[in-house]
Amino acid sequence: MKTSLIVTMELPVKIVKGTLIDIETTGLDPSEDEIVTLGCVIGNKILVIQRRVMEEDAYCIELKEKVISKLPEPYYAYNSEFESSFFQEKLGIQAEWVDLMEPWRGIADRLGFRWPRLIELVRDPEIYFNLPRITGREVPTIWKAFVKTKDEGLLRLIVKKNMGDLLKELYLLIVYSYFDEIQKESQDNL
Repeated sequence: MKTSLIVTMELPVKIVKGTLIDIETTGLDPSEDEIVTLGCVIGNKILVIQRRVMEEDAYCIELKEKVISKLPEPYYAYNSEFESSFFQEKLGIQAEWVDLMEPWRGIADRLGFRWPRLIELVRDPEIYFNLPRITGREVPTIWKAFVKTKDEGLLRLIVKKNMGDLLKELYLLIVYSYFDEIQKESQDNL
């Protein structure tokens, strides 16, 4: 895709059914903000399509026609309402979504905790070693810097962040299949 930087990685595990999806955006409101990155795990491959053009429409058309139309459902995402809202608003796509946050939200509600962020359930190694890492809040700033400078090194920072989130979500997808046991353990500890 001319509008995008594409990065792939082969994994030693695979998703048998559906596609794991994570997007990076310029903000939280799909009616005002833009998609800058689409990352997904299909089978045993990570595919990240990083926007490199200013025009969101051209990027979204390519995503819809060349990528998303080929992704098997259901789509898995952490807090899938976020991804789903951008898919509907920007791409006109309604799909079957499985929210990987849902089981953890239920446990948090029962225990009186706030809902967990992805990074709180699966931590980046950079946190342990006190190394720099990119957060979702920094993506809009990095995107704006890219728009000004055209420095593709900035895009690679967003790609790395997206790939890290996909790997964390993949772990949660695997754990999701054992959720009934986890839920029982949390109830037993009340």
